[in-house]
Amino acid sequence: FLIVGGWELFFPGVSLLAVSAWVLAFRYLPQRGSYAPEGPPERGSIRVILHDRTFLVFMAASVFAYVVYIAYETVLPISLVESHGIPSWGWGLLLVVNPLLVTLFQLRLTRRVSGVAATRKWVAAMLLMGLPFLALGVSSAIRVILVVLVLFVIGEMLWVPVSQSVVAGLAPED
Repeated sequence: FLIVGGWELFFPGVSLLAVSAWVLAFRYLPQRGSYAPEGPPERGSIRVILHDRTFLVFMAASVFAYVVYIAYETVLPISLVESHGIPSWGWGLLLVVNPLLVTLFQLRLTRRVSGVAATRKWVAAMLLMGLPFLALGVSSAIRVILVVLVLFVIGEMLWVPVSQSVVAGLAPED
């Protein structure tokens, strides 16, 4: 939309896409999932969550992980442009690294590490997502930024599926 019609077409186009997504979901998504339980939960969810120490630790760790992810999404572009001398169009080009790597390697990586314990994948993901940012304090070279981005994306590709599977594994049957 932005390329074809500029800003005047971009936001109405995005709004049209959102409405289209709603219509498709309303029309075609089933009311119940194939694996949904037959009845409602037998216990109140908040009580179960507050008494599940493992889940609470996982949630606390997830909050920190999201802060790292949000730093990549929101703070890194500002930092690279304002403090590291990268032109805004340069960040636009660098930003392509994430979707390109995810598209090409997400399923391959997920399959390759399927036999690795979830805790090991989680730890590796957190280290890969956070520690490479330290390199930006040493150098602003494009190759360093690319290495930081690649390592972050590998961590992200480990983190997202393992987080979802851990939550599913921790959930009680009801």
